[in-house]
Amino acid sequence: MKSKALLPGVLLCVALYVYFHLFALATPILRDGDQWFFAQSGARIVAGQIPYRDFFEMQTPGTELVYACSFMLFGQRFVVANILFLLIALVFVYLVTSIARAVLDDELTLLSVAITVFIGLRLTMDAGHHWFSAVAAYAALACVLRTRSLARIMMAGAFCGLSSLFTQTRGLAVVLALAAFFWWETHDREAPDHEFRNRLLVLLAAYATVLGAGLSYFLLIAGPYTVFDATVLFPVKYYGSYNAASRFWEPLAEWPQNRGQLPGFIATLFLHALPLVYFVFPFDIKGDTTCSSEAKAKVVLIAAVGSALFIEVINSASLIRLVITSPLALVLALWMLNKHRLLPKRVAVTVLLLLVGLSVVETAMTQRSVLAVLDLPTGRAAFLKQKEDWYEGCAYLARHTKPGDWYFGDDDFGFPLKLRDPAFLTYVTDTDLTRPGHVQELIKSLERYQVPYISIESGYRKMGVVGQDHLQPLREYIETHYEPAYHDFMRRRDNLEPRQ
Repeated sequence: MKSKALLPGVLLCVALYVYFHLFALATPILRDGDQWFFAQSGARIVAGQIPYRDFFEMQTPGTELVYACSFMLFGQRFVVANILFLLIALVFVYLVTSIARAVLDDELTLLSVAITVFIGLRLTMDAGHHWFSAVAAYAALACVLRTRSLARIMMAGAFCGLSSLFTQTRGLAVVLALAAFFWWETHDREAPDHEFRNRLLVLLAAYATVLGAGLSYFLLIAGPYTVFDATVLFPVKYYGSYNAASRFWEPLAEWPQNRGQLPGFIATLFLHALPLVYFVFPFDIKGDTTCSSEAKAKVVLIAAVGSALFIEVINSASLIRLVITSPLALVLALWMLNKHRLLPKRVAVTVLLLLVGLSVVETAMTQRSVLAVLDLPTGRAAFLKQKEDWYEGCAYLARHTKPGDWYFGDDDFGFPLKLRDPAFLTYVTDTDLTRPGHVQELIKSLERYQVPYISIESGYRKMGVVGQDHLQPLREYIETHYEPAYHDFMRRRDNLEPRQ
């Protein structure tokens, strides 16, 4: 028997949990993450600039557009990112709960949600492109999990297109997974071949329509080749060099250097172990006669989409990428454990209560760990004790700049202080991802606008991988025109006023 109160109760608890990790009572907490890169890009769009034409962008533009629209409605305030993540968390948990309830009872559904929140959401409260595309991908799965009419398949294709507007590979991965599942289901039910063709055509048409509509303006303004080169050719050629350190087992290999971070290591180990379920599942489901054809189709569909999402990130398995793929693997694992009676209900309930208790304790600790509050140009911000360096950096830069000043460097500082980025290239690396032409353009921008402060990590100010490091001209320019100011901040030596 499914409880009607389960979903509202889950969403209320998750809303409270996430809120008190994003707000110190009523003061928003400034949290780090890739979200500030997209927020800064959104602010540039509001100022009239266009991705691909006026500044470099390797992702499809959905995340920047969300931030730009939010800033146009509510102003350029950093709390927008907190609110966006709170909404993301609620929608994502709603979708995970809906998917889990299709194959699990209420107790195991609650356990899957608790693990998802405690090991997933709490580690990656970052309103960047990964979460937006993941929500759309899970929505596509939810559309066709219980029934697969052409209307629902069209909705799934549209959500896949939306997912690709945030992360180009994620929506495509789900499209391929759904196509493979439709082929399997057609042959498993011995349905006519035209049923598969109709489903595939509707899926692809909806996907292409939404993705094409979302990209049409940028294709028109920046040009089709420019957009294609930035979002397809450039990542294929160069992203691997930047991501070489993010191989699947790399976080676990770093364990000997991080012995004091046992909870984080346990969570990382769990997230790395979960995908094993995708290798076990085919052997478990093959020849299974204990579940109905409808139940079998549901778990096969979950496995198809989950494994596709995992394959999409396996070559760059950062924490957030593993987090967004883990709920589907978790649902499959709980389903198999329950089917083989390897997870007694009392054990499941005990683990659930333990996670709830830990969540309450951890939330209270977060509220007690506020270090200080700063009034920034984008709003009043609370800083946590573990982010003391960030607080000191913001305080320093706030004393030496004013909103609208030019600044190049870490968007964790640039966006909250409402500083303008002068460059086409929004960040640098010591790998092939930063091309020689990008470096020359950045030097010209720094010179043209006489940028008073920059922030480039000290590691990048030293020679990187030979053959991939193209930053030497930038290092020489910085050595000539800048001097150390505070931590990684560099101050321009001359006294020229930045040009407006």
